[in-house]
Formats: sequence, C-alpha cells, structure tokens
Amino acid sequence: MVTPFQLPVFEPQYQYIPPSQQSLEALHQSFKTCVEHDAKPFRQDRSECQNCGVTSTPLWRRSANDELLCNACGLYQKLHNQPRPKNMRPQKGEPTDTQVECTNCFTTQTPLWRRDDQSNPLCNACGLYYKLHKTKRPLTMKNEVVRKRHRYDATRAPSSAHGRKKSD
Repeated sequence: MVTPFQLPVFEPQYQYIPPSQQSLEALHQSFKTCVEHDAKPFRQDRSECQNCGVTSTPLWRRSANDELLCNACGLYQKLHNQPRPKNMRPQKGEPTDTQVECTNCFTTQTPLWRRDDQSNPLCNACGLYYKLHKTKRPLTMKNEVVRKRHRYDATRAPSSAHGRKKSD
C-alpha cells in the first residue's frame, strides 16, 4: 500500500514565459481586425432584417448563415427550416401597428381582446357577454370607463369567507 508520503513528485514539463509587449500588441491588433470585419451590427437603430427588411422588432435573431433576422422571420425559419414567404412579410407603406377595435361596441381599450365565432375582435366585456348569451352585447351596457375590480383584502376584512356574513 502506498501512502501519500511515498507518492512521486512530478516536475512541470513546461515553463511559463510571460508575453512580450510586441506579442501583446500583435494579438490586440489581430483581435481588433477580427472584430471590425466579422462583427455584424446588432443595434436596433442600424439593424435591418435580411429576409423582410423591417428595422424594428422586439427581438433580433440570427439565421444559420449568421444573417440578422427579425423575430417573426427567425421563428418562422426555426420552425419550418426555410425563409419566411414574401406574402407573409409586411408591405412597404403598410401600417404595422393598427389599432384593434371591438366590432360590437367600437372600443379600443380593454384588458383582454377576444374573438367571436367569425374571428372578429371583441373587447373583454362583449366577448364574455357573447360567450354567455350567444348574442351581441347591447350598446346601452357600454361604459366609457374601464373599472378595476374591488378585490377582497384578507388582512383588513373579518374572517368571513369572501366578505359574506357568517350565518349562525
């Protein structure tokens, strides 16, 4: 049996030689050249999708060929292994962010957008009414103000369930 004191001592085979100033400058210059030639612009103000040409996207992606793609083109290419078709790309001059409007009450503000059976956009109130009654919500029920719910606060209220009084 070998004890730790009997193990042979290994001498290092390589000796560390610090780099000279010339070699550091040459390394820095070659790195700087690589960065200047290989780096692709990734800032949103200068970026453009190589597939559809948009300049604004929530997330920039890279293709397998290291091309800059918008989020939509990148996800499409990742899913289908081919570039996003031209008919799915936004057309020049076409507004990209159109304001959604409820087809029933014509409101533009709602916490959640829903759709009817014909896929028309509905505000949350009209969508819930339609889902429950299978008819359009009357315009007389429309409120101009979106109200928040009054939530039950367990720290301030008595120990009754959901704010109801306990029956004896």
